[in-house]
Amino acid sequence: MEKVVKSKNMLIGFMLAASLVAGNSYAAKVVLNFEGIGNFAAVNDFYNFGVDSEGNTGTDYGISFSNSAFGIIDTDLGNPGTNSGYFANGPSPHTRPDLS
Repeated sequence: MEKVVKSKNMLIGFMLAASLVAGNSYAAKVVLNFEGIGNFAAVNDFYNFGVDSEGNTGTDYGISFSNSAFGIIDTDLGNPGTNSGYFANGPSPHTRPDLS
């Protein structure tokens, strides 16, 4: 009986120590606004310490996109010959993603 109690106490002690060591981890929330990505440029690694398909560099959040995700810049920015988007009231001033 004494062996069973010792084993049980050791198990409880081990579980308590393991619960103190194993804590929760939380990632910071990140909001991507796609500003800085070129018009019709593939996003690629813009947010993963890299560049979009036009060579524009972004912030390193460790987030990558496939080569089918593009940035589109609103024509309201003032370059109607180079910017192609027609949208308003978005979450970021001038650039939107096309994730098709």
